[in-house]
Amino acid sequence: MVLALSQVVSEEVYARATLTDHSGKLFFLHLQSEVIMATFIANGSDILSNPNVSSNSSGGQDGAGQMTVQGGQQIFPDEYLVEFEVQDVLPSGEFDGQTKFVKVTVYASVADYNAGNATYTYNPQNPGQWANVQSSVDGIGDSYVRFNANVLVSSDPNAPSLNTIFVAPGSNVANTPNMVFDHHTDIDYDNDGSIDANTTEDGNGFFNIANSQVVCFTNGTFIQTPAGERPIETLKKGDWVTTADNGPQRILWIGGQPVHRNLLKLVPKLRPILIPEGVLGATRRTLVSRQHAILDSDQSRLVRAIRMTKKTGSRMRIANGVREVTYFHILFENHEVIFANGVASESYFPGNQALRMLTPRLRRQVYEIFPRLSQTLNGRQDVHDVYGAHARPML
Repeated sequence: MVLALSQVVSEEVYARATLTDHSGKLFFLHLQSEVIMATFIANGSDILSNPNVSSNSSGGQDGAGQMTVQGGQQIFPDEYLVEFEVQDVLPSGEFDGQTKFVKVTVYASVADYNAGNATYTYNPQNPGQWANVQSSVDGIGDSYVRFNANVLVSSDPNAPSLNTIFVAPGSNVANTPNMVFDHHTDIDYDNDGSIDANTTEDGNGFFNIANSQVVCFTNGTFIQTPAGERPIETLKKGDWVTTADNGPQRILWIGGQPVHRNLLKLVPKLRPILIPEGVLGATRRTLVSRQHAILDSDQSRLVRAIRMTKKTGSRMRIANGVREVTYFHILFENHEVIFANGVASESYFPGNQALRMLTPRLRRQVYEIFPRLSQTLNGRQDVHDVYGAHARPML
């Protein structure tokens, strides 16, 4: 299923923080003896070996340059998870020409990742070696990075060799001929419909390990339908759900993604938010992801659950006692307000960050319903033009 990601800061011997990436893949930022290290994950479908690249130094966003990727070899299957370990990362979580790739670990599935069962591991051939980031337009941008990885080798004779590697998390570049990337790419990490100037959302040409979030309900949640409440895990494509604005609406897609005990322990900020019974109309204890948006008391705005926990007097809190959780997404023809355990909250909105966090298989399912959404990740289409606006203004 999907690997869901989020921010985390934990107190250990060294400072450790997860930021996020452009595809919803997990990464960590380590601050240790002034050497900043990080790891991030991409799917096999986001990686090419030895692609042909060409660049236009004045094209793309801000006239900062543009590159086209063609050909190349897909060395890992679509659903594989590939974890990259780097050092000399900027304090913002961004890469530059000084960033060094020092390890690559390949997992055949999310289950293998959770269990720590690597299929291949690549380390420097000699001590002190690393793979260099190519700092030109055709080597690094906000959403992609290219590096010479031939010094990283595996002891497994069946492991494919690494050469010049191109990685664009969430792009599906291995299955997309002639894909174009802007050197500068604005990325709406918080899915609020706007780009915050002078933040990591504002494209600057540095590969950015930034956060994506799980935006969904958890198992055990009851969804209001015309036939009464139903557990979310029993719903399927084609079922009807009651909405606040547009009456009954048919489910176009529903997806579930488990977050297991090991991952919750490793990444505490994947833990859900608890809405106690009686709060915001909740008829029972309700768990939602941190970035799930709830209708505020005056019905005018959708507010992220994590923000609601910070309001003075709020009874909502992080559910630290939860050991495992499965998050669900419900997609309709339009963004809707629906009722989950009596709480008015949002349905799935397929913004760029939400799409990037899906595995290629789940993303393809969404693209089958809304084909033009496949053009939003590369900037050729705006998600609001393709799918429409949020059901309410987002806060």
